[in-house]
Parts: sequence; structure tokens; C-alpha cells
Amino acid sequence: MTKSSNVTTISSSAMLVDLSISLWSGFKQDKKVSGDIDTINSTTTKAGNYSKRLLAGDNSLSEIQKVVTLCRTYNNSMTTPWSDSGPRLLPTALFMEYKREITRLEKVYWDIVNAFLPKYGDKIESAKVALGDLFNRDDYPCQAEVKTKFKFSVKFIPVPEANDFRVDIGKQGLAELKYQYEESYKQNIEKSMESVWDRTHKVLEQLSYGLRTNPDGSTGRIFQSVFDNASQLCSILTALNITGDTKLEAMRVQMEASLRGVDANDCKANYRTRVDTRNAIDSLLDKF
Repeated sequence: MTKSSNVTTISSSAMLVDLSISLWSGFKQDKKVSGDIDTINSTTTKAGNYSKRLLAGDNSLSEIQKVVTLCRTYNNSMTTPWSDSGPRLLPTALFMEYKREITRLEKVYWDIVNAFLPKYGDKIESAKVALGDLFNRDDYPCQAEVKTKFKFSVKFIPVPEANDFRVDIGKQGLAELKYQYEESYKQNIEKSMESVWDRTHKVLEQLSYGLRTNPDGSTGRIFQSVFDNASQLCSILTALNITGDTKLEAMRVQMEASLRGVDANDCKANYRTRVDTRNAIDSLLDKF
């Protein structure tokens, strides 16, 4: 399907969101062990590095990492790329939902971090036993330093326009800056929309693959999570469609209609439902 290239000013329909999260990794490179491994294996050069878990046997940092991953996954699901890195584009229609959920996730993050920090000293003592000869007290920063490694920041930024330049470089220089920014602005919008199309295509492919019937008569595995992902995408696709692409909206309407009243259990239990749903999904894939 040929995508619409209707590039518009989106400063009133979207904003930039900059989500930044960090944590203490709890890993430390052990140069002695790395050297010992090279010696044991008779390498003629430094072949690799050995990193040890400083809190071996404790899963606190893993639990924090899970929350961080959940936050980043949610952030990416509700936004689209803007520049090569950093802030992402959030439609204003999704702002309240996003703010509510990211605030909840931030609380979960800090609850786990604040439960971890007071027990840091005890965890070091436990690691002393778990690590055996690998334990080195000098590997462990003090609790105050570890605390500084945990950060959670969400910043909402207006989408700038070329007219926002406020520099005194003469008319010719200002015109050049505006032209360069307008080109970058256009490319960023196109990149954002391309990511929405790619996400839609991926969801449809996952549905089709799970609903397939193989030449030998066997069928694919259908997961409810794939249906849930498709429904979730349908619910926010209009908001993500920042340029008002009519072809993307038509795709959303058809995808929503194809999945209405159908779930994984229906497709597992009823062969006709399975085939009809896959045919409907494949007809949408044919439009890409």
C-alpha cells in the first residue's frame, strides 16, 4: 500500500516525551579471573572479560530491571520515534493515559528501589558467602553512591517549529536554519508514521502466522497475547496517526472489524472462524 505523505504541523496534536531511567547494574569486571581463564586456555592474547554479579544469589536488581524494561516497553508502545535517539513523539490524545500509567510505573520502580537500598549492606554479606573466593569488598561502592545510580525522569517537551528560532544571524542565515529544520521536521514525521505502519504490519503478520494451516494439515499456535496486542494497537492507532493518513485509518477500521468478537479460543475451537479470520488478516497484509 502506498502511504500518504501528508506532512503537517503537529505541534498542537503531539508532544515530545523524554523518558530516562537508570539503575545500578551490580556487575563488576574481574580482571584477575579474566586473566586466569586466558592462562588456563593458553590464549596468546586477551580473549575476553569475566563479569561477576556482585549480589550473586539475590534477585533484587533483576526485579528492578524488569520494571525498567516494562516502563521502556510501555513508553515505546504509546509513542513513535522522532529523532535518531532521545525524545519520542506522544500524541496529545494519549497524554492523560500515558501520564497516569507512567506515574504508576514510576511509583513501582521507586518502591522496589527504596526497599532495596536499606538492605544493601546485608546483601553484601550474603554475597560474600555466595561468591566465595571471587568476593572482593573493594568491588562494592558505598550505599550513598549506589543510591545515585537510580534515576527516573519523564519530561514533556513541545514539538518545536521552524518559526521558533530566536537567533540573530541575519535573514539569509535564519532562512537556511529554517530550511534545514523544516527538512528534518518532515523526515521525523515520516519516520514516525513509518514506524506506525511497521508496527501494524508486524501485528498482522503475527496473527496470520499463528492462524496458518500448514500443507500437512497441521496448524499454527495461536496465543491470546497476539490478539490482545492487535486490539491494543487498534485502540490507539487513530491517536498515533498524527498526519491523519486516511489509508492507515481505513486499515485500522478493517483490522478492528476482522477481530471483533474473535479471540484465540474461538479460533482454536472453530476451524471456520480460524480460516475466515486469517483470510481477513491476509487481505489486509496484501495491501502493504
